Amino acid sequence: IKKIFALLKEEDRADPVVQSLAYIEPDQAGFLAAYLSNDNALVRQAVAEVLGACRIAAAEDALIRLLQDENGHVRSTAAGALGRLRSRKARSGLLALLQDEYENVQEAAIQALGAIGDESVLDSLLQDFSSHEAYLRRNIARLLGRFSSQRAYETLAFALKDEEQAVRKAVVQALGSAAGGIALRPLLLAGTDDDPGVRMLAAE
Repeated sequence: IKKIFALLKEEDRADPVVQSLAYIEPDQAGFLAAYLSNDNALVRQAVAEVLGACRIAAAEDALIRLLQDENGHVRSTAAGALGRLRSRKARSGLLALLQDEYENVQEAAIQALGAIGDESVLDSLLQDFSSHEAYLRRNIARLLGRFSSQRAYETLAFALKDEEQAVRKAVVQALGSAAGGIALRPLLLAGTDDDPGVRMLAAE
């Protein structure tokens, strides 16, 4: 495996080398965790991907540390891996990534927190929903749609009045995924929104 990772220094061979890690058997992948601290970001990213795909629980702590990696692709991949592990320990680190500078990292954190499905993060999410940053409100709205909590639903219904179109769109999409007809009334109200894009989503 050390010879394989050495090849990652050769840029033209990096992709096939990383892809070769997909052929590692799940019961043989545990030893790869030691490479999560490798100096090469491609190595860290590739190993995080394999460990997540193989659901190696022993790598949980090391993957959580990667949520603060200097490389955005590594942070994104680590978030995805922790989502596959359903890591409750990663909740605070993933919540922090909702404010990451890169949208792909934010998206990975949303997906991971949704996969973990732990409603204990609601307090933090609802508190941050009053943020002045529209992108953060949008991300939180998308995530709130993953929970069946009445508090989440009420927050989303109120957020239909948000001043930012992107936030209102995210809210409509989140309400649209709500179980049963609980979101019917606010969606009907969204059908009168000033923005045609929001009205179109509500109609769908």
